[in-house]
Amino acid sequence: KRWFHRSITLKEKLKPQDKPGLARAYGGLGRLYLFAARDHDGETRENLLHQAQEHFQEDIELCKDYGDISGECQMHSHLGECSLLLECYKDAALSYERSLALAQNPISQGFALIGLIRSHDALGEAEAASETAGTICALALEHDLPPFLRPMLLEVLDLPTVHAEGIASWDDARHALGDVGSAGEEE
Repeated sequence: KRWFHRSITLKEKLKPQDKPGLARAYGGLGRLYLFAARDHDGETRENLLHQAQEHFQEDIELCKDYGDISGECQMHSHLGECSLLLECYKDAALSYERSLALAQNPISQGFALIGLIRSHDALGEAEAASETAGTICALALEHDLPPFLRPMLLEVLDLPTVHAEGIASWDDARHALGDVGSAGEEE
């Protein structure tokens, strides 16, 4: 944490300012606070999450300033995670929607969709959760997603508000994600 603060102080003094480096330092500091918050409860957790949000917001502003869409996308997903942990589910959904709108690759889309479906589930929005599940199914069928992302996507497809009805690609998508118990496999 001390090194990120030092990096921020140094980069703010540089002329011209190293905006990409400064954004990475703010984002790194935000992630430290986010990861630390997972190990705490109550007021300490809440304070750490608010600090993380402040740093992610700083990163976003810098990313906008120098045109780093990918960095901005990632920080919106991190803001969404903070909001989920703070049980501010509407804010989480908005952050994940922003992230999805900025996503330029299937991995970023996957992370945004995971957060978005978790937000809809927490809000009890079954229709929106199921619609997002359909988008996840399409993503799984269009792209060979990396192995680390597949179990996370399968997990959110099993949330209580998600319904397979009306999603024609449901079984094939689950199979593409590695669900060995799904239909669509040749017998």
